[in-house]
Amino acid sequence: LYSGLVMGSAMAVEEKEKGTLRRILASPSTATDMLVGKTLAGLVILGLMSAFMVILGIYLCGAKIAWNPARIEHWIAVLMIPLIALMMMGLGMMLSLVSKSLKAASNLSVAIGLMLAFTAGIWFPKWWLPAWMQVIGAAFPGTWAIDVARSILVYGAGFSEVAVDAAKVAIATAVVYSLGVIAYKKVLRRYAEA
Repeated sequence: LYSGLVMGSAMAVEEKEKGTLRRILASPSTATDMLVGKTLAGLVILGLMSAFMVILGIYLCGAKIAWNPARIEHWIAVLMIPLIALMMMGLGMMLSLVSKSLKAASNLSVAIGLMLAFTAGIWFPKWWLPAWMQVIGAAFPGTWAIDVARSILVYGAGFSEVAVDAAKVAIATAVVYSLGVIAYKKVLRRYAEA
């Protein structure tokens, strides 16, 4: 959950600290090219991490995952992974507006990501949390995505039971990532002018 936050918040800051941002901005590549490349690289890395965790869970921990490629709702559960990744990258790009260094971006992302992991019910059931944290969890689109996947893969929910929540996740992802793109381009302009 918070890996995407770290990747998003570090997209521009990392290039600035490495001293490569000016060369990239002076090349024929555009800010959009850089954004697409970093987003795709992040999605590949997060996809590999997710696959590794699923394999580890099944073979090392004995997790039972009832996944059937013939059922459309099972593909919706899989779709939640890149949607959460994009959403968190977008949120990370927004965090880069207040991060002056790679270390600051990483620390802020991890702190917020850990809090969101608690409120999303990843480590503990949501009903164990204080009421105020349950409110945050209920409003967090990442929680919706996790609940959709959990409903399908653990509780056997059908398409009609998750369709509305899956659509809400897709819309939230589009909004958060779009806001992240605006923040990313603003950070690049700020660095280019400095």
